[in-house]
Amino acid sequence: MELTAAIMALSALKEPCDVVLTSDSKYLIDGLQKGWAKGWRTKGWKKSDGKPALNPDLWQRLLELNDTHNITLVWIKGHNE
Repeated sequence: MELTAAIMALSALKEPCDVVLTSDSKYLIDGLQKGWAKGWRTKGWKKSDGKPALNPDLWQRLLELNDTHNITLVWIKGHNE
């Protein structure tokens, strides 16, 4: 759901923008910030251990949006009072 939410939010922008994307999902933030998704794509959507990467369709769309917008990624701790 975190990937879908980010895709929906970024897709709503009508032109390239500077965006701060805040999420409590390390999977989402690290996938983009640490280059995991780009690496998976380069390897034909395989992880470093050879297993298939999850959600390649969503990651592909996020990478396209990431190339369109100037995104600053911010991780926040979830479920924190």
